[in-house]
Amino acid sequence: MFNSIAIFWYEFLAQVNLRKGIIKKSNYWLERAANKGSSTAQCRLALRYYEGEGFPINHSKAVKLFLLAAEQNDMYGEANLGSAYYEGRGVSQSFENSIYWYKRAANSGHPESMYNLGLMYADGLGTIEDRTKAIEWLSKAANAGVIEAKEALTNKKGVGDKW
Repeated sequence: MFNSIAIFWYEFLAQVNLRKGIIKKSNYWLERAANKGSSTAQCRLALRYYEGEGFPINHSKAVKLFLLAAEQNDMYGEANLGSAYYEGRGVSQSFENSIYWYKRAANSGHPESMYNLGLMYADGLGTIEDRTKAIEWLSKAANAGVIEAKEALTNKKGVGDKW
């Protein structure tokens, strides 16, 4: 009980300080919440390390925080790990690992991960090229409101000339 109350207040104080423009104090409270196990705080803090917001850019630390969140089935942690592996930021580039994390996030309902999976299947990145799976994931993303997925399905943009 105490842990969840503490996390609530740490995250609340982080938001209050962020709105006041006091990023370092906001980061302090986010770190406290992240250390208590809040996946939301872990993802927010990771993004700040990723972008250098109040901290020096540290992609490796960001990936570790995304992983802590993903291990709690946090779809944002999973999606960000998918991106980290795709781009090779903070980890060695691995399309196979990118697909793994995007698929976990997509199965949790993360629309952009559905879109990214569709493109990876269309291009055969980290997997064999699979038009059926590409269309399936792009359709799910489009139904979830990802405009680029609708355009890809309609105009064949981003899915190669083979369609």
